[in-house]
Amino acid sequence: MVHRKKGTAYAVRSALEALNINIQMLEWFNDSPQRDPYTFRLLLTLGSSDISIQSWNSVLSIVQTNKNARSHLSSIDMQGEFDGSTYHGGATCYGITINV
Repeated sequence: MVHRKKGTAYAVRSALEALNINIQMLEWFNDSPQRDPYTFRLLLTLGSSDISIQSWNSVLSIVQTNKNARSHLSSIDMQGEFDGSTYHGGATCYGITINV
């Protein structure tokens, strides 16, 4: 199916979904602020798992083979979403300081 739609944004999105990586494709006219014509960027959301070098190379390869000739990848932006707990503590002290 992806091969039949090659050269479209659908083909790029579908092929990237197969990697099971949380990644979005934002085309220039849907981006805010609007970017240069015929550009797009990828928004990669990192979670508890890291992206490997092999996965990174796969993303770039998929984009290059499935995008149309006039469109250009302007950037790959990464953001993190992590679950965790933080603990805060405090203490108060009362004393007298005597300087001699």
